[in-house]
Amino acid sequence: MADAANRKKIIDALLTLLADQPIERVGLGDIANTAGVSLADLRGEFSSVMSILAAHMKEIDRQVLASDTSDMTDEP
Repeated sequence: MADAANRKKIIDALLTLLADQPIERVGLGDIANTAGVSLADLRGEFSSVMSILAAHMKEIDRQVLASDTSDMTDEP
């Protein structure tokens, strides 16, 4: 299973690849190569490209929810 550093590298690699091509053209092998991890390590942590994207979205949610939102108290 991938450790936290590899997990971040995998997510970052997906985002890098998505800057240049649509998600439909990005494969797990491409992500593993870009991240510098083995395909086995990647597959140990994520089952699909979409699961990597979902992990990225969850991390964004965690960061937003953990941040100071006191300036938004008047927002609907």
